[in-house]
Amino acid sequence: MGNDKKKGGAKDKRIGNNLRLLRLSAGLAQAVIAEQLGVTYQQVQKYESGESRVSASMLHDLSVLYNVSYESFFDGLEADRDVPQPLLHDNETLKILAVLSSVNDPALKSKIGKVVRLLAE
Repeated sequence: MGNDKKKGGAKDKRIGNNLRLLRLSAGLAQAVIAEQLGVTYQQVQKYESGESRVSASMLHDLSVLYNVSYESFFDGLEADRDVPQPLLHDNETLKILAVLSSVNDPALKSKIGKVVRLLAE
């Protein structure tokens, strides 16, 4: 465990990536999130890049803002190791996930998933 409380590491990058994914899924700009949280959009960028660590109180505020559980921020982190799963850096993938998350019909969402899996083969 590192001593630097502000500078992020691999886990912070993963959490930041999850924050970015949640923001894009909600269709919100960094400036909107920043205003809601009372920080600058540059600070939101630092959170999403993993450059700055996100405090527990900020994670609470974000969970309320995005209407998600705390666990959503930690998706992809392994419990016993400091090595995160591969990050979603591809903007096209994030855009597809954002659109897919807006589909409310579970049957339609399942069919879209099948089509995507077939195309990926």
